[in-house]
Amino acid sequence: MKNAMKPIGFFSIIVCCCINKILAQENRFSPAYEELLHQRAMYAYPAEKWDSLRCVWFDECIVKTPAISNAVNNCPLAKRMFGWHAIGGVSSSYQWSLMSDLSYFSYDADPATGNPKNPTQMNGFATDATVLAAIANNVRVNLCVTLFNNTNEFSTFFSSSSAQTTLINNLVSDVAAANAKGINIDFEGSGLSSTYLSQFTAFMSTLSTQLHSTIPGSELTIDLQGGYAASSALLTPLLSSVDYFILMGYDYYWNGQFYPGPIAPTYLFPLAAGDPNGHGSVSNDLNNLIKLVGADKSILAMPYYGRRWRTTNGCVIPAAGNAAAISTQTYAQFRQNSNGYYSNTLREANTFNAYHCFNDVSAVPNQQFIDDTFSLQKKYNIILQRGIAGAAVWRLGYDAGYNDCWNLVNNNLSTCPVIPLTDTLYDMGGPTGSYHNAENYTFTIAPPNAASVNLSFINFDLENGFDSLWIYNGTSTASPLIGNFSGNTIPPNLTANSGTMTIRFHSDNATVKTGYKAVYTTTLLPAIFRTIASGNWSDPAIWNYGTIPGSTDTVVIMPAHVIAIDATAVAGNIYISNTATVNINNNISSLTVGNNISKTKDLVCDGTLNISDGNMRIYGDLNLKSGSHFALSGGQLIIDGNNAVAAASVADGQNLFTVNCLPGDFIFSAGILKFIDPPLGANSQTISCQYNFGLNSKVVFGDGLSINVSSNPNGFGGNLLPAQFGQMVLDGTTAGNNRIFKNLSPLIIKTSCEIKSGNLVQGAPLEISQ
Repeated sequence: MKNAMKPIGFFSIIVCCCINKILAQENRFSPAYEELLHQRAMYAYPAEKWDSLRCVWFDECIVKTPAISNAVNNCPLAKRMFGWHAIGGVSSSYQWSLMSDLSYFSYDADPATGNPKNPTQMNGFATDATVLAAIANNVRVNLCVTLFNNTNEFSTFFSSSSAQTTLINNLVSDVAAANAKGINIDFEGSGLSSTYLSQFTAFMSTLSTQLHSTIPGSELTIDLQGGYAASSALLTPLLSSVDYFILMGYDYYWNGQFYPGPIAPTYLFPLAAGDPNGHGSVSNDLNNLIKLVGADKSILAMPYYGRRWRTTNGCVIPAAGNAAAISTQTYAQFRQNSNGYYSNTLREANTFNAYHCFNDVSAVPNQQFIDDTFSLQKKYNIILQRGIAGAAVWRLGYDAGYNDCWNLVNNNLSTCPVIPLTDTLYDMGGPTGSYHNAENYTFTIAPPNAASVNLSFINFDLENGFDSLWIYNGTSTASPLIGNFSGNTIPPNLTANSGTMTIRFHSDNATVKTGYKAVYTTTLLPAIFRTIASGNWSDPAIWNYGTIPGSTDTVVIMPAHVIAIDATAVAGNIYISNTATVNINNNISSLTVGNNISKTKDLVCDGTLNISDGNMRIYGDLNLKSGSHFALSGGQLIIDGNNAVAAASVADGQNLFTVNCLPGDFIFSAGILKFIDPPLGANSQTISCQYNFGLNSKVVFGDGLSINVSSNPNGFGGNLLPAQFGQMVLDGTTAGNNRIFKNLSPLIIKTSCEIKSGNLVQGAPLEISQ
C-alpha cells in the first residue's frame, strides 16, 4: 500500500513553492507592461506615426529584409492561433489564414474612472485598418484591456464600483461597435489572487454576463503569468466566466533581474548560484493550468523576442550576470543579425533554447537567449501532446520579414500538420528533468504516408504501479493496446502497424521519476502529393515535393486551391478537399486516375469538379460526397472499374459513379459520361444518382470491345439510376457476361437511345422520347 503520508508532504511543498513563485511574479510585469509604457509615451502622436517612433525611441525597427524562408503553405487551422497586435503596429506581414484571433492591445484603463487613458486610440478601434482586415479575413478580433498594479491601481479600481461599471460598459460597447468578438483581460500585479480576489471574481462575472448577452458567440479570455497557473483560489472561481485562459509562457528570466536565462524555458533551466528557487518552466505551469481549468480552455502564449545580459563568467551555463538584462531583441532582429552577435547559435541542453555568447563593443562578455524555430517547435510539441486549445504569440509583427514562425503555425496547428518521420519523445520534464505530478495526457503520432510507426525507448523510469505509459496501435485509446508500462524496466521495441500510434501517460499526485525518452521512426507508404497553391497541374511549384505527381502517386488537392488540368496529367488516387476545385476545360487536357491493369483507384470529391472540355479517365470509381459540386458540360468522363478479377476491380458493394451532392450541386448538362464495363461485384452498380441528367447529356455503356464479366444481373443498370438521361448508347459488345442494361426504376431517355451491341432489358417503365 502506498505511503499515506507522502501526499501530505508533497502538497505542503507545492503550496510553498507556488506561493513563492506567485509573490515573485506579482512583483514584476509581463512584456505587455513595457509595450504599454511605450504606447503611453506616444499617446500625443497620431497612431500612424507610432511605428516610426518605435524605431527612433525604442530601437524596434521593422526589418525591411524580404521574407527569405520558404513560402507559407496555408491550410485551415485545427486549433486556435491567438496574437496580440500593438496599436500603431504594421500588419502587412500577418498571415490571416493562419490566425484565429487578433487581440488589439490595448485599452489602457484608468483605475479611478474605468475610462481609457488613450481615448483617441480607442475611438479609432472600430475603424482601424488592421481590425477591419482581420474581420474581412474571418479572424476573430478582441479588445485587450490592461491594468497593472504598479502602486495602488488595484486598490483604486476595486474600491470603485462606478469605475468597474464604466469599464465594463465601455469595453462591451467598443467591442460591439467594432463588430469584434471578445475581450481579453490583462490585469497584472500583486493581490489579484488574494487581497482583491473576491472583487476581481465579481468583476469578471459581471463582465462575462454582459459581454455574452450583448454579443452572442463572444468570448472572454484572461492572460495569466506562470505563477498564477497553480492558483486554484484565483482560477476555480473564474471557470464559469472565462472562455479561455492564456498562459503567458515567457519572461521567466526577465528584464529586472541579474540571472541570464531563457525567456521561455520549455523545461527547467539549471539553477544559478544565488538563485536557488529558479524560475520555473512552461511545461510545469501548463500542467498546473490544465489540472485547474482543463486542456480545452488552455492556450499557451509563446515569445517572439529574446533578452541579453552581461555576464561575469563568459559562456558558462548558468552564468552569473553583472547587471539586469540590457536589451530586448525581436525575432526579426535576431534573424537579421545586423551586429553579427547571433551568428553562432548554441543549444541549451535542458530547455532546447537558443543562446549566443559574445563580447559587446565594450569587450564585456554577453549572453543572449531567444526562442528560435527549433525551441518553438518543442513548445508546439507540448501543445499537441497535451491537447490544449491552441497557441498565442507576444507579439505579432516581431517576426516581420521572415516566414519561419508562420510556417510553424501551419505545420503544427493546421489541418495538414507536418509530422516528422522520426523524432525524439520526452515526458513533460524534458531531456534532463523529472515529469510532473498529476499528469494525464494522450497524443497521437500519425506521420504522413506511414505504413508503420516504430518506438524505441532510450530511458524509462516511472513510479512503479502508480505512474504508467500506454501505447496503442491506432488513432485513439480505443485502438488495440500494444503494451502498458510502469517501473524502470525499459520496454521492448514497439510497432504500430496501422501507421498511427497513440500514447497515453498518467502520473499520480506524489513521487516523480526521471520519466521516459524514446525515439520513433516511420516505415513509409508511397508518397502523398499535396498542392501548396492554386495553379496548373503541370507546374511543379504548386506541389509539396516540387515535382509533378506520377501515375502511382496519391494526390490531395488542398482546401481553397483551384487546379487547372492544362495538359496530360496522371495520378494514382485523387482527393479533392472541401473548397478545392479541379477544372478540365480545354480539348488538349486529360487527367487519368489509375491504370488499365489494376482498376481499383478512385477520385473522391469533397470540393468541386468541373469538366467542360477535354477528357478524364478513372480506372476505378468516382465518389461525389455530400458537400461536393459537380458539373459536366462538355468533354468526356470515362469510368472503368472492372478488370474481370476481384482483386483488380472495384470492391463488391462499391458503385462506379456515386453522387451524394446536395440538390443544385450536381449538373450534367452536356458532354459524355462513358462506362467501359459494368461493375464486377453483384452488390455494385454502375450509377448511383438521384438527379436527372440534362437533355444534352450523353451516357455510353460499353466501348464495343471489352467483354469483362459482371456479377450484377442487371449489368450496367440497377435501381439507383437517375430518372432521366438525355441520350443513351449501349455498346456492350455481347449480351453475355451480363453486358446488358436493365433498369429497375422508371427511366426516361429524352433525346435518343442507340443500341449498338448488348441487350436493353426493361425491368421497370422505360420511355424513349425521340
